[in-house]
Amino acid sequence: MKRYGKILASFFAAAAIAAALLAPAVAANAAAYYVGPNGSDENAGTQESPFKTVAHAVTKSTPGDIINIAEGKYEVKNVQIDKSLKLVGAGREKTIFTADLTVDYSDMVLILGHVGEYGKDISGTSVSGIGFEYTATGQQTAAIYYTASGKTSNVVIKDCAFIGKTAQDKTQAMGIATPYSTLIGNLTISGNIFKDMKYAMYFNSLVDSSITGNTFVGTRYNGINIAADTATYPCKEITVSGNKLSEISRANYEEEAYSSGIRIGQYASDNTVTNNEIHMLNDKKPYSGFTQAAKLKTEVFYATLKEAVAAVEEGGAITLLMNNTEEFSITKTLEMLHPAEETIKATAGEGYELSAYKTKYAVSKKPVK
Repeated sequence: MKRYGKILASFFAAAAIAAALLAPAVAANAAAYYVGPNGSDENAGTQESPFKTVAHAVTKSTPGDIINIAEGKYEVKNVQIDKSLKLVGAGREKTIFTADLTVDYSDMVLILGHVGEYGKDISGTSVSGIGFEYTATGQQTAAIYYTASGKTSNVVIKDCAFIGKTAQDKTQAMGIATPYSTLIGNLTISGNIFKDMKYAMYFNSLVDSSITGNTFVGTRYNGINIAADTATYPCKEITVSGNKLSEISRANYEEEAYSSGIRIGQYASDNTVTNNEIHMLNDKKPYSGFTQAAKLKTEVFYATLKEAVAAVEEGGAITLLMNNTEEFSITKTLEMLHPAEETIKATAGEGYELSAYKTKYAVSKKPVK
């Protein structure tokens, strides 16, 4: 993935020369434009006379404007939003952006920010109520490519759906991705659905952001990859909380850095990962790459005790929130806390013993006689 940001940067160099303009100040009186499937780009862009394309509406808008997009399907590809705008759909099942992303390292549906000016301030920009349904055979292509910052208010992506339409063994679809930069951040991602992706999210760099309350169903590799694989471009101050991930790691890739549910790379810092529900395929780990500090702040929820035991490290601890009714054997040392006197049917495997205390169960190795 290191190639990703660097190649994109060079690919868009020409665009940077042609369009490297400073963002104008946000308009005092925001205008509202409308886009409809039966509209025309020759229209005035009013509710009664809407535009036809999203690209045209973005071009006509000035900072602070709102673009309302009616129910319908729209072909949208490589539309760059490098000023403060609000894109408001009629609902993620009603307003649908379609695209066929075929060109490696360059095809995107939307670009939030500027392809040649990373970290551009687009404070107040939001994308909401839109479904992204796209095929993706070009490597490292995404529905939203984020290159910006929100210095006075976060950029928001909420209540959208990201649906990959390519066969799972071939899809290159990513939902949201970033290139390498020290200037990218201030992003809020909440209440979205991601389905049938390669990676739902892949961040080469990101700071001061939150990923909360999203649903992920089906990825080839990670659900969320906060790469942080170079000290020059770390990922920090990111909160990942209250997300639900299932059917993660369909490809059964060997390296856990690309097959876990949530991965945080070695140069990440000051991140919080808590209250996420993760269900993995192929016995892959729900998370990987966490530093010890991150583990202390991490809570991962599992549907069964067996899943939790498989994921916890030797000597770790699990908190039981319900009774365990599945019979299986445990062959690692750990503690199972039960604040409400939950019971278990699990037993200690060969060479181990299970002890019950008032507020916990403990599995330890049998002493050698």
